[in-house]
Amino acid sequence: MDKEQSEQDLLNHSGPTLERSLERAGDELGFFENIGRRHMAIFLDADTTLSEDDRATLLVTFVQAGPDDMGLADICPLGHHLRKTAGWAQLCVVATEETWFRDPALYGFFDRLVDDAFFEDFDKVIFMGSQMGAYAAAAFSVAAPGASVVLFSPRATLSPDRAGWDGRHRQARRLDFTTRYGYGPAMSEAAAEVFVIYDPLETEDAMHAALFGAPHVQHLPIRLQGPDTAEEVDTTGFLAEMVVAIDEGIFDRLMFYRWFRRRRRVRRYLRRLLAECERRERPYLTAMAARAMMTYIVGQRIRDAYSRACAQLDAEGRQLPPQRVKVLQSA
Repeated sequence: MDKEQSEQDLLNHSGPTLERSLERAGDELGFFENIGRRHMAIFLDADTTLSEDDRATLLVTFVQAGPDDMGLADICPLGHHLRKTAGWAQLCVVATEETWFRDPALYGFFDRLVDDAFFEDFDKVIFMGSQMGAYAAAAFSVAAPGASVVLFSPRATLSPDRAGWDGRHRQARRLDFTTRYGYGPAMSEAAAEVFVIYDPLETEDAMHAALFGAPHVQHLPIRLQGPDTAEEVDTTGFLAEMVVAIDEGIFDRLMFYRWFRRRRRVRRYLRRLLAECERRERPYLTAMAARAMMTYIVGQRIRDAYSRACAQLDAEGRQLPPQRVKVLQSA
């Protein structure tokens, strides 16, 4: 068996437990470490044979393990993909519970990485996380000054003194967010750039995002995406492209929103859009949106919304502009 096939077997391996699977991959390709009782970390070194210019990029992610997660591809599919396709290194910090990564043992782990100049071995370091993981990505990014930070549906802190308006995660509000690696916006001030991606209609998420207000922070609001914007971007299909563009230094707002136009073919988003237009009693917008959708998607839900909106417009004596593109017909 050649080296490449052996590595892929390790990366794809699902052991009897997630811990055993990560330990096996880490022992062979980097390192694995249990951090206290509720966290573990796996590091997989870069494969520079896949990089044209021998650049080494490290992706640092923070996730909470789910009951069905049995291997690296389950808990960190993006890092798994980028290592296979671009040779990136990855450091994945895994919480086995909803810890919010508030653990002195974890602070000590990152202290050791800093003391060992771990992050200095890489040309580019990208911290990334969603929700609880976004809080950790911002907080621990201080360990690698000059890193890029990508936050989906961010949390700045759950300290009642700063975020008492956030009634979610009530149990976690008992944790101490005031000690080391504490306040996300302050800890990410040493980053080169911070991208904050959130749905502005999710009130608490928008308020957390507003706490990230430094000049190097770029807000990328995306409406009607719900509380998990990372999942929505991944569903749209450009998450890997986005992270690679950040690595190459070419990512910007225009690129993001051009990519995000792909959501027009994601049924989950289209259902939300129609529901929001109808909720706001905007028949003209509902009809225009539904008609545009019917040019590339066949769906009874869309046709019903279109019919209702057109009936209301007829009753009001209003008309839509002429249709320029042929509507798809159901089978």
